[in-house]
Order: sequence, then C-alpha cells, then structure tokens
Amino acid sequence: MHIVVVEDDWFERELMVRNLNHAFSGALITQFKTGEEFLLWLDRLEKADVVVMEQHLPLLSQDTSDIEEAQQRLSVRFNRVISDWEGQKAGERLVRLMREYTLDTPVVIYTHSDKSRIALDILEDPRVAYCQKRMNDSSRLTECVRRLTLAMI
Repeated sequence: MHIVVVEDDWFERELMVRNLNHAFSGALITQFKTGEEFLLWLDRLEKADVVVMEQHLPLLSQDTSDIEEAQQRLSVRFNRVISDWEGQKAGERLVRLMREYTLDTPVVIYTHSDKSRIALDILEDPRVAYCQKRMNDSSRLTECVRRLTLAMI
C-alpha cells in the first residue's frame, strides 16, 4: 500500500506516519508539508493508494528562501490554483485539482476543522472521507483509511 500524507505540522505528521506504519505494516508512506510539495508531485499521484490530507496547509514552507521565485515556478502550471491561495481551504482546493486531473485516488481529509467547514462538493465525493482529528485517538485515522480504501475496491 502506498499512502501519501500531506500535513504541515511536524508533530502531527510524525504521529500520523507512526500510526499508519503500525496499522499498515510494510506500507510506503510519502510525506509532504506544503501545497507546493504536493503540487510538484501531482503527476505521480496515480501510484498512491490513498492521500491523507490536512485541510489547512501553507502553499510554501517558511524555509523557502525565495518566495517570489517559488510562486513563479508554481504559477506556470498551477496559476489558477495558487493565485488566491487560502491556507484554510487548501485541502479542498487540492482535492478539486486532483479530480480535474482525473485522479481518482481516495482522499481522507484529516483535520481539526468541523465537518460543517468543509465544502459540500468535497464531502459528497464518494472518494473522499472526512475524519476529524481528536487528541489521544490515533485509531480514528487508521480506521478512516481502512474504510475508504476498502470501499474503493
């Protein structure tokens, strides 16, 4: 199984990866922390079995040395997507872009945001599962991934 994790918070990403490795022994887990990293990998996404994505993501890393250059590089292919980037809606935006590319990869939106804050078109997509992060409940994510990937078989 190949799982893609898109999460900007280092601690949460490490916890997610640890829990996913435990639940899906032998899984290949690819990690991204920004919208930019995910966008630049988009052409290879069809090889993933599932994407676990935070709803709130920065476009660029705080470590990006030349923000203008990075935005210019992304705008060549993704101008419409990045032109008015809102970190708090990034997950939705990336899911829509995946569907425009006709990528049917299942996506788990794994976020602290309440379900009512996720756009209806995203929630109605049968290839998307919403899973709310809760403190001290590591089984939620693995159960969401398991349920969604089984439903896609």
